[in-house]
Amino acid sequence: MALEGLESILLAVLVISSIIAVESERLIRSVLGFLVFTLTLGGLFLLLSAYQLGLMVFLVYSGAAIALLLMVIMLTKGKEGEG
Repeated sequence: MALEGLESILLAVLVISSIIAVESERLIRSVLGFLVFTLTLGGLFLLLSAYQLGLMVFLVYSGAAIALLLMVIMLTKGKEGEG
């Protein structure tokens, strides 16, 4: 019963973070929404006993989201607030 509640919470966070990642006009918020999405997806896979897939999502996609965040910060420094 407790696992079903946790699964529902993770699914709600997954949907909300994916909407934030797609609909946000600010690049930083979009990348952070993607990072929350990948971390939540990995947690959901771990909850469903798909340990290898969950760890792969944590390592690969979360690392890519962090690299994307660094690129956004470096390439758009000072350009986002001028519009």
